[in-house]
Amino acid sequence: MFDGISDAFRSNPIYFVAVAFQALGALVIGLIGLLSALRSKGALLSVFATILAFSSVAVGAFGTVMGRVHVDAAVATPGLSQRDRDRIRDFGYAEALANTSFAAIVALPGLALGIAGIFIARQRRRERPNAS
Repeated sequence: MFDGISDAFRSNPIYFVAVAFQALGALVIGLIGLLSALRSKGALLSVFATILAFSSVAVGAFGTVMGRVHVDAAVATPGLSQRDRDRIRDFGYAEALANTSFAAIVALPGLALGIAGIFIARQRRRERPNAS
């Protein structure tokens, strides 16, 4: 699986770089949001980290769609045998799918931290005594 990801990165790194930066941002913001939820009752940063992690997966999925579009355009070229078309399609689709796989792998820690921060902040708000 990681060989496919490294091959896809070498052929078109822009989606991987975008996903990596978003996932890193989600991880950092998720960690800060989790700490904030532990110290106070705010969950805003955790919500933001969760959204950022989901958006990095969306960028990875967009890279997969664009990769498939490029593969289909390449396969439509006249003069290719059916065997060549199948080989190009198989390799291209596997390479395109590597974008989403990479995004899911790197976004998971930020997503987990963001969700944990939201859950902890929610629990702390429930435990807070009502001020009368």
